[in-house]
Amino acid sequence: MKHILIVEDDTTFAVMLQTWLSKKKFSVASVSGIAAAKKTLIESSVDLVLCDLRLPDGDGIDLLEWVSNRNVNVPLIVMTSYAAIPSAVQAMKLGARDYISKPVNPEDLLQKINEVFNAGVRTGKQIPVSESVPEETNYLEGQSEAARQLYTYVKLVAPTSMSVLINGASGTGKEYVAKRIHQLSKRSEKPFVAIDCGAIPKELAA
Repeated sequence: MKHILIVEDDTTFAVMLQTWLSKKKFSVASVSGIAAAKKTLIESSVDLVLCDLRLPDGDGIDLLEWVSNRNVNVPLIVMTSYAAIPSAVQAMKLGARDYISKPVNPEDLLQKINEVFNAGVRTGKQIPVSESVPEETNYLEGQSEAARQLYTYVKLVAPTSMSVLINGASGTGKEYVAKRIHQLSKRSEKPFVAIDCGAIPKELAA
């Protein structure tokens, strides 16, 4: 049985989540702060941490850095409100396994949990995805400040499940940006399908 630690200061939400995960055959413990989470990780065997980003005595990034510095090999999924998604992306760059937005969809959370366990993830630190994917050689990449900022955005959103709208005039490289996001994503081994929406009749577009 897999052991999950919930780090959440909203007691009602934590109890609901703990009850639901217990019904899914997980062993679940819950604490309300960073200090208690560290104590549990030291004293107990934990397979996965579900951590709120904002907590009374710190935040999920504090716990993530502590896990990484102590080489505690436990994957961590960050739970956050939509308003704090940039912080969640920062957490993923620091090694978080994934993030999920509140209000939490239980089935989405279960899918992310199963992805962690099915992948056999037992590491508190990830290799930056930009270092593990070969560079695309069919396009020239700009060196201007605007171009560098664009590539920074690409690397930020690529590891996440966020939907991305790419705007630009014809011929400015929108499809290339989409391909780079795909290459740097966790779905890079899946097919990349480009669809010309302009060629779809309006009756079928929906």
